[in-house]
Amino acid sequence: MADEKTSEAVLRALGGPVPDDCAVGVPLLRFATEGVPAMPLLEAVLEDPLPRHDSQSCDRCGNDKRSINDRLWIPSGASVVVFALCWSCRVLAYDRPVKRPGVVSSLVWS
Repeated sequence: MADEKTSEAVLRALGGPVPDDCAVGVPLLRFATEGVPAMPLLEAVLEDPLPRHDSQSCDRCGNDKRSINDRLWIPSGASVVVFALCWSCRVLAYDRPVKRPGVVSSLVWS
């Protein structure tokens, strides 16, 4: 990924334990917030509303003084990592134009 802090958090999430009730090779929804257990991706996608964790801090900067409003689902192989971001990290890391003027981020938010 283009953002080093995000890449580190995604790698940490992917290195977390697989729940005992998940079969080997099942795609998972993992959370960048430490301590939140992974769940089968299909189960997460079929839930209504989509699963959210009650993060009290930004997964990118760690600041717990800002409002956490946005969750970014980052595809990572067969699994997906949910990333909680404060408004300022979202703007700094993802909403600004990328290296070419006029091209904005195409990431999808939930």
